[in-house]
Amino acid sequence: LRCLTAERCGCRLYADGTMDGAPFVREKHREFILKQDAEKGTFEYEMSEFLRISGMYWGISALEIMQNRDNDRDKELIDFVLSCQHEDGSFGGSVDHDGHLLYTLSAVQVLAILDALDRIDADRVAHYILFPLPSSCKEACQHLYRLQVSFVGVIL
Repeated sequence: LRCLTAERCGCRLYADGTMDGAPFVREKHREFILKQDAEKGTFEYEMSEFLRISGMYWGISALEIMQNRDNDRDKELIDFVLSCQHEDGSFGGSVDHDGHLLYTLSAVQVLAILDALDRIDADRVAHYILFPLPSSCKEACQHLYRLQVSFVGVIL
């Protein structure tokens, strides 16, 4: 396997868990990812609140890829994701944040990894993705709508 930045660094990740001869230390990577959630109350943690759902997706994905995810916190993580959902089906980046397509995608991906897609109303989420703006919007809103639908088309 080539690393994602292979064009720049040329490194390789080998099946035996080494990267260009150096060992890939899964536990250090796991510690770093889990530390991001453990530092609640720090300035950095509070200032990155708007990234919470996206960060959860990246962290959980990385742990899943490394086959190093602890399922003990799944209920807590699922409850947090669900607490970020709005009536219109969208998800915000954190609790009490406005809904957005990016955070909605991240939330759905987190729930898929945690095998909890049955906990959301898929029709409501789909409606938000397909019809995110109120019908009273003007030309600028319609332009944003077309951009968002194009983005969703690429995702699907």
